[in-house]
Amino acid sequence: TWLRIAPQWLTLGDAARSSAALERATDAWYEHETDDLDDPEDWMESFTLQQIAIAMQVGDLAGGVKSANAALEQLTQTFHRMRVLPEAIRLDIAVRECDRARRRLDELASLQPAQRGVFADTISLLRADLATAENRPDAGMTEVEALEAVWGRLSAFLDAHAEAEEQHFYPQLLKLGEGAND
Repeated sequence: TWLRIAPQWLTLGDAARSSAALERATDAWYEHETDDLDDPEDWMESFTLQQIAIAMQVGDLAGGVKSANAALEQLTQTFHRMRVLPEAIRLDIAVRECDRARRRLDELASLQPAQRGVFADTISLLRADLATAENRPDAGMTEVEALEAVWGRLSAFLDAHAEAEEQHFYPQLLKLGEGAND
C-alpha cells in the first residue's frame, strides 16, 4: 500500500511525503517479505522507479544513480530490467556517464530485438539524448524523426487508452445507465 501511495504524493509535488511513504514501504517489506507479491523483483522494480522519480524531482541525481545501480545489480528478469533501464540511462546521461549509458542502452535494445512501437521510440529518443550529451548531434535524430517518435508514442498510448475504455469503461457505463429513462 505504501508503495502505491508514494507516486501519488510525488504527483502532488510533495517529494518529502513520497520519500516517507517509500521508507514505510521498506519497513513493511522487511516485516512481511513477500506476503503481497509473488515475485520479489516486482517490489524492487516499483520501489526503484519511485526512488529514481523522487531523486530526479528533488535534483538528487547521484542518489537516483545509486538506486538504479543497486537495483540493476539485483534484477535478473528481462521485464524488470526493461522497465528500470530507461530511467537508469536517463540518469546516466544527466550525470554525463555516457559510457555506462551506452552499455545500458545496448543492453536495453538487446532485450527486445524486434523493436516496435513505444519501446522502439523510447530507444530512439534515448539514443538521440545520448548523442546530444556526447556532442554528436549528427548521430541523433532529425527533428522530424524526433517528432515522429514522440507522436508515435503518444498515438500508441491513446490507442491503448481507447481500447481500455471500450473494453472496460463503456460496458460498465451502459450497465449503470440501463433503466435511467424509466
